[in-house]
Amino acid sequence: MRKLFWTVFLRTAAVFLAFWALMAGVISFRSLDAREASLRAEIRETLDWNLMNCQLVLEGTAAAVEKPALLADRMPACSPVAGSMGVFRIYDLDGTELARSPLTSGYFSLPGTGVYDYFLHFDPVLTDDEQLALARLLRADKDLCAFYGAEGGLYGEGDVDRPGLYGEVTGVVEHNVVYPQKLVYYFADGPLTLLDTDSAYFEGKTLTTLAFDAARLQSPLIWSDDPPELALQLFRQAQARVDSLVGSRGPSASWVGAVEGGAGYAHCG
Repeated sequence: MRKLFWTVFLRTAAVFLAFWALMAGVISFRSLDAREASLRAEIRETLDWNLMNCQLVLEGTAAAVEKPALLADRMPACSPVAGSMGVFRIYDLDGTELARSPLTSGYFSLPGTGVYDYFLHFDPVLTDDEQLALARLLRADKDLCAFYGAEGGLYGEGDVDRPGLYGEVTGVVEHNVVYPQKLVYYFADGPLTLLDTDSAYFEGKTLTTLAFDAARLQSPLIWSDDPPELALQLFRQAQARVDSLVGSRGPSASWVGAVEGGAGYAHCG
């Protein structure tokens, strides 16, 4: 009797475990499928929003030399709210690249102007290790992504526990873009250096120092739920996918292509 009991019990347990494993697999698959569909929808929504904003820049009255920076600023690679990351590029109808999503970027306002009309381009300057070092600093204190100085009344109260005075950026200035070599926030209790690089990018170039009273910094390395090293790896993979999609020629008005893989997909049209 005991032998029969254990035989029936073990068979029943095996059937139950097999059924449980099957249901767990189905639920996991459906959950992953739903998440993938959600991410695709988020990227599509972001793409549509970016295109609309880029169209406003292209049709706007800003000087032609200033529009590339404005376009890049309208195509951020990260969406902190959605928790997703996308790499975007925009081309004209002849296939000439106009701008691409930066990895780390920012913008700042000259003292007293109340307008964020200068842009920080870190990507041409920093190595991946320097990108990660800056990201770790900002991840440790995300309040540093938004700086408000003594003229902060134009923007809000700022950090009342550590009131800002002003900021300074030293780098190569081209029109409305600064390629930063050094970036410092000045507070009442002393300066905080966010960046000070000896990058070869600056060899033989003229450096200019600009003061600002407000600045914003952004990067998927800062806001990603993943470690910054993994976020950087995924960003580089996304760049490679777009490179693979576009190839040696830019897309045209009638050109459509796509490439997919485990880490994401690229689409152009």
